[in-house]
Amino acid sequence: MDRRICRPSTGPAPICGGFRLSFAGIPGARHARMTTRYKRDLRERAFELATTVFRMFPELAAAGSAHAYVARQLLRAASSIGANLEEGHAPSSRRDMAQKHRIALREAREANYWSRLLATDSRWRAKIAVVVQETGEFVAMLTVSVKKLRESPTTPDAAALRVHGRGRRSRRVSPRTC
Repeated sequence: MDRRICRPSTGPAPICGGFRLSFAGIPGARHARMTTRYKRDLRERAFELATTVFRMFPELAAAGSAHAYVARQLLRAASSIGANLEEGHAPSSRRDMAQKHRIALREAREANYWSRLLATDSRWRAKIAVVVQETGEFVAMLTVSVKKLRESPTTPDAAALRVHGRGRRSRRVSPRTC
């Protein structure tokens, strides 16, 4: 039973056939007013992160050879997050999508490491704080995404089928009676 209440109202609630959905008074229901940051697509956020790092790169690289090395690593890792999410957007299978998200998660962890390393320098702490925050959020979001993609799809038939090895269905063999 759908317990959402459709009624005419104003505000940033989702639209339901010309009306806006209200989740007020429904225990356990998600609040309809989510921040716009939450609603944004992961791929869009990854692209924005990569452009932010790309714009910071010349200034960071000019600070010295050590900063240039770290900035290069950060740019490589941050841009790879979005590239892998884009590749995973049109997967050949659920397993392929999970693999692309796992790679993006590893790159997000690496980008978080390099950004935290840059934040140890007091000259860059304020500028790089946004990147540290965003890479940390990517690690959290992609961790959840990878966990969900590892789970088998929730279909009634999927639970009944027992798949072993290379996609072969196991057969239940009843013992012979003599």
